Amino acid sequence: MIRNLILSLLALPLIACAADAHGQSGPTASAHSTRTVDRVLTLDGFDAIRLSGCDEVIVRPGASFAASVRGTPRDLALLDAETRGTRLVIDPFFGDNPACDVSVDDVAADFILLTHGHFDHVADAIPLSERTGATIIASYEIAAYMEEKGRPASPQHIGGGVEYPFGHVKMTPALHGGKLDLPGGEKFTTMAGGFLITLVGGQRFYHAGDTSLMTDMQLLKGLVDVAVLPIGDRFTMGPADAVRAIDFIEPKVVIPCHYDTWPPIEQDAAAFAAAVGDRAQVQVMMPNALFEF
Repeated sequence: MIRNLILSLLALPLIACAADAHGQSGPTASAHSTRTVDRVLTLDGFDAIRLSGCDEVIVRPGASFAASVRGTPRDLALLDAETRGTRLVIDPFFGDNPACDVSVDDVAADFILLTHGHFDHVADAIPLSERTGATIIASYEIAAYMEEKGRPASPQHIGGGVEYPFGHVKMTPALHGGKLDLPGGEKFTTMAGGFLITLVGGQRFYHAGDTSLMTDMQLLKGLVDVAVLPIGDRFTMGPADAVRAIDFIEPKVVIPCHYDTWPPIEQDAAAFAAAVGDRAQVQVMMPNALFEF
């Protein structure tokens, strides 16, 4: 995958997630509600508070800090993201990636999501998990392999969803190969997939994985804010089919991926953006870049 998307869930509206592992929630309300609610969070080992939009904050010092916060549910969800700083890394491929100058040693991760087992999607999953302790979210077969290698894993499969501290992850279909390109991985061949991630803050993120255009994508209409779609052609859908996928899904933002890693999948991202036109905002990501929405 050319643009290894690092989702740094730290104060970014695109990738902010509420993970109230230490706090207690106030009255239940929709994340999009404007009704004011209260929440008390117990914060250990922090040295700063950065807020935006909360109406009232009270901090009391002690062995840990108790922060009483009043604001809308969305404000509080973003605060949760600040206090926890959850980071998701999808398909880590750094060391042997000619289009990426980011070292796996410089990447932080709490969860690693793997769409399938091809080398350019799993190469750095184990080293990253070993260094960070990140849990690997993947299909049952890949998760079983990772557990066999001593890594924490959470198995899922096509159509299945799981609640995590940062939100809900549903594994979606992808039409692609499933070989696991890691030592001893031959017996763990699996189906390729994608991920539909609904963050606690309400943001909806779809990573299609390596796939062709599918009519199944029409089922995602109205369910996606940000879509990551391959445009490289040859091994996945190309730019023209990606535009059709946008017509199916109708996301607000599209991030192209799986192109320009090697000559066979070189593409003109600017031309793709022009072809998309006013269907969606096209955000071309460079390695280690951040996108807010």
